[in-house]
Formats: sequence, structure tokens, C-alpha cells
Amino acid sequence: MYSESDARKTRSLSICLIMVLSALGPIVSASEGHLEMNSTLYVDGAEYEMVGIPFWGDILDCNEVPDPDGNVEGYECSVDMDGDDMEDDYWFFVDCDDSTGIWECVWTYVVPMYDEGNHSLTVDVFDLETEVDVNLHVNIWTFDDMGGNSGYWEFDGTMNTTTAGEISFSDAYVITDNSTCHGQISIYGDYDESAPSPLNGTSIGSMEWMFHGPCEYDGHLELEYDGMLWEQVGITQSEGIDDCE
Repeated sequence: MYSESDARKTRSLSICLIMVLSALGPIVSASEGHLEMNSTLYVDGAEYEMVGIPFWGDILDCNEVPDPDGNVEGYECSVDMDGDDMEDDYWFFVDCDDSTGIWECVWTYVVPMYDEGNHSLTVDVFDLETEVDVNLHVNIWTFDDMGGNSGYWEFDGTMNTTTAGEISFSDAYVITDNSTCHGQISIYGDYDESAPSPLNGTSIGSMEWMFHGPCEYDGHLELEYDGMLWEQVGITQSEGIDDCE
């Protein structure tokens, strides 16, 4: 059973995660000026997925919000922010579920974080023309906490699509270490000039995937002013937090 204590812990953990991950930037997107590529990324054999952060308040009830075509585009939910079981506000969420008997909604999504190591990458591209050559361009960057480019890997090659109009690229990898803070995997492609007209030279789109690393870094530097060691000042967050583990 999902108890009130479990709900408080979920809210508390959610807020703790939000405090840690709220600075994360864009998630997955097509490059500016390019169509989104029909593709799936696998990291160490697991499909790349964004991490959903649950809403920290109590959700009393939700109603589906349809788009002009009648499809559900989100949910309008009444929420209780102070724990008195009374409606305080209405929030809109894209993803909600009440299969457990309690409404649960995703507040936001953040990119995944990969531990230190050498991670294998596989990219499947689909919905292409069949049995034609495609040029692929793959770029992978990693960055440390000083904002510098700590790693770079690239691939340019030509592959032939299958009879199902697919290609699979599995020669890529990304290396993260403890100082890696974030990275980006970028892929774009086009039909080779040998492809029949009017396909030859046309784009098959592009895609970018973001990720984060451990971001642990020792600069071996200290600053003193007026004889005092420089230290960052922590800002505490207590509102709405019942418990943390």
C-alpha cells in the first residue's frame, strides 16, 4: 500500500532531486535548421531515457485536456500545497497516472547521468528509403566543471540501409571520468550522392542527446582574503520538506 509516509518521502526525495538537478539544460532535440532524425540511442545496451521528477505536492484530482484532434495533450489537476487536503491551485501536467488509486504526475524531466567509465553507444535510424547509401556524421563531446572540452570523438562514414529502411551504428563510445560534468552526443546524416534522384544529397535529419557525469573535481587551489579561507555560502531550503534520506 502507498501510505501517507511513503507520499511524504516521495515528495521529499523529489525536492532533493530538484535542488540537485534543476540547473540541467535542454534534453533531446534536433539541431537548429534540421529535421528531427527518426532514431533511438542505446547506452551500454539500455535505451536512452530522460528521468521523470514527480510533482512534490498532493494531487487531489485531474481532468484530461484534449487537443484539437481529441487526443490527450495533458492534465489539469487540483493540487494541495500545504497538506490540509484542500484545493490550493490548478497545475497543468503532460504526464499523469492514477493506476494506483492516487494521482501521480511528472513535474519535469532531466537528462540521465552516467558514472565514470567507457560507455558503448548504439544508434538505430529508421523510416529511411530502402537499400541506399547514407552518410552519417557522429560527434561526441564531454566537458568538465571548468567549462573546458575534456573529450571529443567523431565518426564520418557511409552505410547501406536494409530492406526495412534501417541502419544501425554501434562503433561509437563515450568515456566519462569523475571530472566529467556533462556531454552531448550529436548525429546527422544525408543520402549519398549515389542514391537515386531526388534523394541524393537530401538530409535524413539530426538528433542530439545530452547527459551528465559525476562532476567531481579537485582544483588543488585555495583562496584567502584578509587571512580567511574563501568558502561558498550554502542556501538552505526547508519549505515543504518533511524528511530526507
